[in-house]
Amino acid sequence: AKPVDKDIPPNAVRFSVKSYYYKIPGYPAEKVTGNKFPDELVRDIGRLREDETVSFFNIKVRQDKCSACAVEDAEGDMQFIIE
Repeated sequence: AKPVDKDIPPNAVRFSVKSYYYKIPGYPAEKVTGNKFPDELVRDIGRLREDETVSFFNIKVRQDKCSACAVEDAEGDMQFIIE
């Protein structure tokens, strides 16, 4: 099977998420290490109602296949509104 991002050249620089914070209204911000959504986040997103938001910020990334590359800040935050 071909990867979904088949239009990206094979020699393109790729990054992996190392950590991030998320914030859901009514709850404190939570830090996540790694690039997966923990079960708690999936559950909380499922409980959101229309027009409520989930925000992701302070996202840290590192270039793939580069052991000498440092972890760095991703540009910008992300906010998603539930429809």
